[in-house]
Amino acid sequence: MEKTELIKFLHEVFKPLSFKKKNNTWSIDNGVLIKKLELQKSYFGNYYYLNYGIIFKGLDYNDVRTHVYKRLAGATKEENKEINSLLNLDHRFFEIERKDKLQFYINDKIINYFNRMNNEEDVKIDLKDSSFLDMVTVTVRKYLQLD
Repeated sequence: MEKTELIKFLHEVFKPLSFKKKNNTWSIDNGVLIKKLELQKSYFGNYYYLNYGIIFKGLDYNDVRTHVYKRLAGATKEENKEINSLLNLDHRFFEIERKDKLQFYINDKIINYFNRMNNEEDVKIDLKDSSFLDMVTVTVRKYLQLD
């Protein structure tokens, strides 16, 4: 698979969900939050990352990619290894197998997350239940009153 094919595949996944594409980024704005997905190339090879997260429209967002940042990763070592292989375009897969497995992980991790995040309170509850609260900036913690 080439990068252009990966971008086309991601667009086919997110366009029906009303996400708008700009370069290697897809986003949707519900008036309160912007849900954003970005394809990022690794500096170390033909490997990509799927970064995703939330932007709060009530908080300055001109200088941030997202206020709440996540990266597509597995819940187990085995899942993580498979996701890494799927996003390494030099790793050989049958195209249909790569797309099917990526679709599964995108649905399971990213789309399910986006579907649960509809307002600031949803994000706040998710962050409170998360073990990654220490990775949230002080500005976002104060905005959501998490301190």
